[in-house]
Amino acid sequence: MGKTNIRPIEYYEGIFDVFKQKQNLDDWAENQFAEIMWGLGFDMDCNYSFEEYKSKSLLKVKEPEKEREQKRNDLYYLEHADLQVVGNCLFSYWRYYTHWAYCYDEYDIDFLRRIITILEEKYKITDKGIKKIDLTIEEYLKSINYPAKMAVLGETGGFRYYVETDLPEDEDIGLPFVVIENINDHTFEICDSDSVFDVLDMFA
Repeated sequence: MGKTNIRPIEYYEGIFDVFKQKQNLDDWAENQFAEIMWGLGFDMDCNYSFEEYKSKSLLKVKEPEKEREQKRNDLYYLEHADLQVVGNCLFSYWRYYTHWAYCYDEYDIDFLRRIITILEEKYKITDKGIKKIDLTIEEYLKSINYPAKMAVLGETGGFRYYVETDLPEDEDIGLPFVVIENINDHTFEICDSDSVFDVLDMFA
């Protein structure tokens, strides 16, 4: 199996349905899972892009003590990652479970189904790779009814960080309001209180 001569294909709703219905990951190969993933532009990169994303992310997760907790953390990271990272991760996990793990690491079909669901959600905000959701920081703040003026703190790891400039700090928690933009798909999220000081220190 190789990437040579794979033709690009366009994503369509339902392209992954057959794989969500299969109970055996080995059966995915018979339905050309690898060819589809390569055709969509994803790479089987041994999860390199996912691990790099996690190493640069400021998302906070609880230190896992069990495998299921690690998978829960991975799914949380993937929910915030861009489409390319999610697709690469799905492709790499499938390859690992079906070719490298052998009998030493029993695969979890539900785990891969949940990654597919995340990937499908990522595609909902794209149109053949063209961004449909392209909010500015001002539009995002208006959408959440928080009319603050924001200044860019800086950029790192595919994220842009904003901090409010004209409103007083929250009297209860004593923290400034910080917003994180995913530069790849221009989606936003509010920085949780536990991470605010980490962000401010990073750009101090």
